[in-house]
Amino acid sequence: MVNITSWRKGADETCIIWAEDHPFIRGQSVVFYQKASMVKESNIALIKRNSRALEPLSDRLLTKICEGICKSDQTPTQVKEFYRKYHT
Repeated sequence: MVNITSWRKGADETCIIWAEDHPFIRGQSVVFYQKASMVKESNIALIKRNSRALEPLSDRLLTKICEGICKSDQTPTQVKEFYRKYHT
């Protein structure tokens, strides 16, 4: 799981997201790979209940975010290893 946050000076720019990429994005934003985490499948329902529903990501944006997992030097090693092992 990754967070998207507003761009700030010094931010990891591996994956920059713009307002035209998704209706939720208001300005230049970035994926905060430093805090990427793995979530147990059993916790997904709880996360969904406590989160605001947004429009799904486009295939293009999801691919861009996923490609950044291994490109970013900020992504935790265990997240990179899990992604490489199970991404198909």
